[in-house]
Amino acid sequence: MPLELVLAVVQLLGNGDLRRFSLVCRPLRPYCQAALLQTCTVLITLERSVEEYCVLFQTPHFNESIRFLSIRGRVLPDDIPDSNNSSGDDQAIFAEVAGHIPTLRGLQCIEMSRVEPDILLLDAIFRSTVNKPMRLLLSFNTYPEEYTFPSKDLKIYHIKVYVKRVHGSRSKLYAATARLFLPRLVSACAATLSSLHIYDDHTYTNVWDISSVQLRSLTVTATRDPSLVAFLQSQAYLEELIIRHDDSGVEGWASKLSGSDLPNLRSVTASFGSLR
Repeated sequence: MPLELVLAVVQLLGNGDLRRFSLVCRPLRPYCQAALLQTCTVLITLERSVEEYCVLFQTPHFNESIRFLSIRGRVLPDDIPDSNNSSGDDQAIFAEVAGHIPTLRGLQCIEMSRVEPDILLLDAIFRSTVNKPMRLLLSFNTYPEEYTFPSKDLKIYHIKVYVKRVHGSRSKLYAATARLFLPRLVSACAATLSSLHIYDDHTYTNVWDISSVQLRSLTVTATRDPSLVAFLQSQAYLEELIIRHDDSGVEGWASKLSGSDLPNLRSVTASFGSLR
């Protein structure tokens, strides 16, 4: 078959088939390896040591092939990072991953889920976004309270953030630091950010004092905070708007928008009260 058809088939194969295919067809091995290594998941578990990750990053073609890097940590039953039981091995793994992130030349997306990253890892992630476009997925993490971003012009164009409302004193602290981290992150990449999706059970997330960002897609929790309305009024290029948790407690805020606001809006998801 023509090579382009074979490559199309390769993209549809699972990891097991890709491994077997790369062993039986030497000319296609590089293409199979590239597809096999596009996604890398670093699991922070008690069963794995830093030596295993050293071997991982020495895999041939890894630096050229990886497109999606996922860092996932241990969790407690309420889905928050298990920071009380973090060990020196965790920090060693973070350091190992941080040292290799700058070498991942094809990296397009970074995910962090249920981890408490140290400053070394955060610096490596954000320094990698200074010179190339990147997508960032953040799920139920904690962050250093006084973290300073390495640049004010990060080339992050897509951010998806999950902040979960949970119970208990430590859980409240976790959510608070996550919400303080978010507006500073948005400010650091305001020049290139076009897609922002915030999944937060809290109705008072305040990231709307950012005048320089111009979004095309936005997901947000409904709030009575007038700064959200003012922010939407400044979004002349917004095409997609998704309003979450728009219940009777906050309905009515959308009536403050005029017919001339959001001139490029093409898609909107909200409760009927606000949609009307």
